Amino acid sequence: MTEEDYNQALSGLLGGVSEFAGISEERARELIKDYARTQLLRERLMEALNLEADQTKIVVHAAHILVETEEEAQAILDRIEAGEEFEKLAAELSLDTANAYKGGDLGWLSPGDTVAPFEEVAFSIPVGTISAPVETQFGWHIIKVYDRREVPTTPQEQERQRQQEFRDLLNEWRSESEVEIDESWQRFIPDLSQGP
Repeated sequence: MTEEDYNQALSGLLGGVSEFAGISEERARELIKDYARTQLLRERLMEALNLEADQTKIVVHAAHILVETEEEAQAILDRIEAGEEFEKLAAELSLDTANAYKGGDLGWLSPGDTVAPFEEVAFSIPVGTISAPVETQFGWHIIKVYDRREVPTTPQEQERQRQQEFRDLLNEWRSESEVEIDESWQRFIPDLSQGP
């Protein structure tokens, strides 16, 4: 945060904060200065910690068949193992109507695009294989992996990753510390668990 940024924020917030909070302009200035210091400290801390973000990520091209029960999933898997085509069975039997007509094809998936149990299997089974039934909150899946590759991460993904690492570090420090916050000031303290 530059001095110009600070002065602009100060003039923009001064009236609103003092009016909203019912405090004097002088006290509002102090609060805004404290907030600016906190932001500057946050920026410097992130630089000093040298939080690194991955420059690449693994993506997987996968398809699935979604059904209600493990028994249904196992029966479909038995049919695939007996020689029936995965894509045809997905189109015919999958509850995922958004992708069933495409043979269950989900396209390229990045980490975090799907729920954890699905992701763990899709990113771990060998290319060209079909998984055993996998349970998620949506039902039971049979997953087929067509391909897997490494691709560059976007600057936005890298920044999100650095921010998440910083939040994780702050939360770790908080859990190891004893901090008391006066309830009357709680509304002025940003909730970092929700991100910046």
